[in-house]
Amino acid sequence: MYASAFRPRTATIAGALALACVAIIAAALPAAAFSSDWTSPKRVYKLTYAPNHSMVTDASGATHIAVERGSSGIWYVTDASGGWTECRLTSLNDRQPSIGVGAGVVHIAFARQVDGQRGIYTAASDQSSGAGGCGWAEIRRFAGKASHPSLAVYGATLSIAFRTGAKHLRFIRGKASVSSWSASQTIDTDCCTSAPSLALTVNGAPRVAYGDGTAKANGLKYAVKTSSGWKKKRFTSGRIKQVAMVLDHTPGLFAWDSPSNAPHIAYVRKGKGTYHATKGTSGVSGQWKLDFITKAFGGADIVHNSNVTYIVFVKNGDLWSYRKTAIRYTKRLSSSGRDVKPQLHGARMRMTFSRKSGSPGVYHTRDK
Repeated sequence: MYASAFRPRTATIAGALALACVAIIAAALPAAAFSSDWTSPKRVYKLTYAPNHSMVTDASGATHIAVERGSSGIWYVTDASGGWTECRLTSLNDRQPSIGVGAGVVHIAFARQVDGQRGIYTAASDQSSGAGGCGWAEIRRFAGKASHPSLAVYGATLSIAFRTGAKHLRFIRGKASVSSWSASQTIDTDCCTSAPSLALTVNGAPRVAYGDGTAKANGLKYAVKTSSGWKKKRFTSGRIKQVAMVLDHTPGLFAWDSPSNAPHIAYVRKGKGTYHATKGTSGVSGQWKLDFITKAFGGADIVHNSNVTYIVFVKNGDLWSYRKTAIRYTKRLSSSGRDVKPQLHGARMRMTFSRKSGSPGVYHTRDK
């Protein structure tokens, strides 16, 4: 879930016509094929099951992946050197990795679930005093029972939203090179039906989207950090199972126009399906527009570039894409996939996903 900082610094007026023509187009695909719009998927990490993972691209277009390998740790996979390489980042019961890149450094946040060592940790590619196979040093950023970190990087500053064992949603931020950060901030004390999704404005200000409540169906919330604390607003109902958010960093038509930082959210609502939500301003106020995409419940992720919103989702075990410009276009990509992660490099797409049958593991592809 990423609004690329590397998109071309141009803008079009096509976004103003986005609602002028609306159509839904479903494209058929043979069961054994992958969409011809994409390169043939390459298995870049082999396993006997479909792992959870996180992916990001850097300024050069290289792909960086953090893979959760059950209770045996986190692995790092990349094609930064030209070919695909991997190394073992950790060897403990570490879960839910979230990866980001800033100032040329790769950062990975994860939740450790080991008694006496529980908490939210980070590791960075420029900190090479660690004992793991990658050699990256681990730093505990929050001590205590915690899960589902969402990492965003702004230069050398890391921001992380995460859930605690007390069912709180918290936020913590600090310089990557500093081992001791200030205390975490509480965003919400009744959290969450989904993992949080954190995104930053072009100036590094945090925004968080998440399924509200714990056992109840309390809808989707959007939170903004202000000078007086965190402001939150619930803007849709239902039990929210999964959330992915990006902010629109597209420059305005003129040099003096600032990016809107408008949020774009893909979310899955239990019993209803997959949706897209957006509004024109970045603050907590403003009217949200909600679009129903399809009755799919397997998870979704989102990217946004200029006037194009692109959502990849899982429906009945298949990978599908939803592209919204002046029209809405829905297309089946593959007959097998889960845990899909799209990313932008300029105007080009990269995508990773997991498979659990045939040849299980993590796959990588790019649009043609």
